[in-house]
Amino acid sequence: MVRTTTVRLEDGLLSTPIPAAVAKRLSLSPGSDLLWIDDGRGGFRVQSGTDKTRKVLEAHEQAIADHRDVFRMLAD
Repeated sequence: MVRTTTVRLEDGLLSTPIPAAVAKRLSLSPGSDLLWIDDGRGGFRVQSGTDKTRKVLEAHEQAIADHRDVFRMLAD
């Protein structure tokens, strides 16, 4: 699914509407948190989530960083 929205400047912040189909798929409602996950290639993956989800993703990111050399060796 590819969706396009237009970024607007509102009160000094950039914002964009979230298409209804995306909001439904992510189970979003006003006040929901969105996690912006750096994909390492100049983009981001957006996911709904809680503080617990954020902590799990941060722990995963740290584990990958700590063992990157081992993963590279295994991939070769």
